[in-house]
Amino acid sequence: MEDDFLIDQEELNRIKNLKNETPLYEFKADLILDCQDRDEQKENKAEFIRDFICLANSSLLNQKASYLILGKQNDGTILGFNRDYDDSIFQSIVSSLIEPDVSFLYQEYIHESKKIGIIKILPKGQKILTISKIFKKSGNTVLLERGHTWVKKGTEKVQISDSSEILEIQQKLNQAILGSQRKSGTLSISYFESQWV
Repeated sequence: MEDDFLIDQEELNRIKNLKNETPLYEFKADLILDCQDRDEQKENKAEFIRDFICLANSSLLNQKASYLILGKQNDGTILGFNRDYDDSIFQSIVSSLIEPDVSFLYQEYIHESKKIGIIKILPKGQKILTISKIFKKSGNTVLLERGHTWVKKGTEKVQISDSSEILEIQQKLNQAILGSQRKSGTLSISYFESQWV
């Protein structure tokens, strides 16, 4: 399983050279999870979870790995990621707010003296990911609602909270998994790319 997470030089070059986000690649110039202000910290965690769940669901629907790239602007410029995080921080946040379990690993790489952080998400599992519990900040302001999820439509995040829509996406995932098994890893997903990815 560890080998599945290894990013080879070709994959790393593709990540470094990407100029635009795609349904499987999301850029974040920065990610502050350890701020002093508790409400700001919770808002940042909620934003991270929305980005993560979108990519993880895209990974499942495409039956391909997806990537959250830290230290890269939306235009593809590598700024560098100057936070001292490790995989356990991300594993803890994700496992406390998302169900079911998801396979991913955070890794750091140096490019031209700049650190970039990469969260690689593997398409393991057979259920669309959703929020596992209500997540609030002070004043009882709800940031994440139990049972809600996000998917990508093109490169835009779309929140899905209606149970019939979640069921529809789950049925598409079931078809993707079945198709992937039938074709031994080769999957035609033109519908997903144009609709819910």
